[in-house]
Amino acid sequence: MVGDGLSANAAAAMPWLALGGVFAGFNLYYWSEAFQLTRRTGLRALLMIAPGAVQLSLTLAFAQSFGATGAAMAGAAGAACGTLALALVGRRLIALPTPLGQLSRIAGATALMAAAVVITPAFEGFAALAAPVTAGMIAYALGALAFDVLGARGRALSFIRKNLITQIEERASAS
Repeated sequence: MVGDGLSANAAAAMPWLALGGVFAGFNLYYWSEAFQLTRRTGLRALLMIAPGAVQLSLTLAFAQSFGATGAAMAGAAGAACGTLALALVGRRLIALPTPLGQLSRIAGATALMAAAVVITPAFEGFAALAAPVTAGMIAYALGALAFDVLGARGRALSFIRKNLITQIEERASAS
């Protein structure tokens, strides 16, 4: 999806961008809730000065040496700093539950997905995108079943019982 001249740099930066995205997602959709619920959004905004400063400083330090990858590393570090600040200060406002068991199961399924994407052979054209996406989807689905992410195993069994077994019984009674 990226031109030949930038593909190596983009590939090196992607894991850092993905990691920064995970931290940013937790910041926006989870850790910030303590500040929203207690109407302390001004405090949250003040706390975000530190991660911004970390990201800017590291970008200046890393970009010259590592290029786009260094900037992505700085972004991930800034987002991680924000996660730490929001989590620590936010717990004093409202102690949000941290479902470590579920998070570890999701991380396991995600690791399987990442491994599948990495080992997928390189193709050209549309297959260059379709093959790793398909491999990743299948691997994550299998990981979600294996680790029972959000009750995936029970839901799958329920679906099978409801749909497949019912169809078999209907066909058997029709014969």
